[in-house]
This record gives sequence, structure tokens and C-alpha cells, in this order.
Amino acid sequence: MVVKQKDKYTKELIKFLDENSNGGQTTITIPLQRKRKLYDSFIIHPIYKNSKIIAINTEKRVMPADTYFCIKIFEHVLEVLQSADKKTLAKGNAQKHKMGEPGLDNATIEYIIAKKFYHKEDGASADRRISVIANILIASNLCISKKSSLTLI
Repeated sequence: MVVKQKDKYTKELIKFLDENSNGGQTTITIPLQRKRKLYDSFIIHPIYKNSKIIAINTEKRVMPADTYFCIKIFEHVLEVLQSADKKTLAKGNAQKHKMGEPGLDNATIEYIIAKKFYHKEDGASADRRISVIANILIASNLCISKKSSLTLI
């Protein structure tokens, strides 16, 4: 069995989560890039198994449909960004578009995640997960956000 070694970006993300949660003992407050009327941050909690972070749980108000984000999602986003032109990809807009439509096509992070991890097909609706993922990667100092794209730094 071949064990895939974590790259430097994934290691930095794990370090950020581990240090800021005191090894999973406390929650982490993640600032929102785009402030909301009633709040400007959300809370996450890393989930550990055998002393390793396997997922991140978010507040229900942020992701009412699904609060659980496996760490493999973040690893994949970081991999895709590394291989992207200028280490930048469009975020995608699952609120306004269905899978495969302009605005949520196969060149967007939202589409890639929905297809690979949630098995969404073209024409289907996708839950909007990019804001949680992007804000965590930005708080970890791994990415910067532009109006509709995410760039690995």
C-alpha cells in the first residue's frame, strides 16, 4: 500500500488547526471575508482520530445542510490550486447556478468539490461550501481571496 505524503500546504493547514484548537481542545473562530449583517465570523472544531485531524466541523448556522468537512476536501483544493494557472481558480457560485452551468463549471472549486466528494452530476444543485473552505484557507494564511477567485500563496 502506498501512503501519500502530505505536501507543505496541507502540513501548514494541519499545523494551523492543531495549534489554534490546542490539539482539538478548543474551537477556532474563523473571520468571514464578507461580513454578514448579524455576524463577522464562524466557529470550527477540528475532529481527531488516532491523534490526527480527519475533519472539520462547522457551526450549523454556517452550513445547515452538512457541518462536516473531511480534511481530504481541503487537501484536494490545495492540490488543485497548486496545479492551476497562477495558482488561482474561480470559486464558483452554487447559489445561482446548477452544476455544469457557466458560473459553476468544471473550472471552479465549488464544482470540483461537489463532483468529487458529493457525487453531484451536471444539472444538479450543489450546496454552497466554498465560503467555509475559502475562509478557513484564508485564516490559515494559505490563500488570498479576490472577488470570485481563490489564490494559493
